[in-house]
Amino acid sequence: LDSIIKLIPLATHKQIQIIIGQVKIQREMLNKRKISQFNVDDKVEFDNNGTIVKGRITKVKIKRVSVKTDQGKWDVPATLLNFSQ
Repeated sequence: LDSIIKLIPLATHKQIQIIIGQVKIQREMLNKRKISQFNVDDKVEFDNNGTIVKGRITKVKIKRVSVKTDQGKWDVPATLLNFSQ
């Protein structure tokens, strides 16, 4: 990863566009993989600026998961969620 970061300043505009495209594709793949693990009523948690928020899934969407917590309803990217006890 460090070697990739060192090469970015040397990249052309077209090469940077290709890198950005690949990063977006990888992010989508990671999200799809993660979102497939969750179901409605699962207990989950996520970090909100250093505070762990716990709740239950109310809806699994294409890119985000709706979570009902004591603080209200949140739409959270699946990659930020972890199962809770």
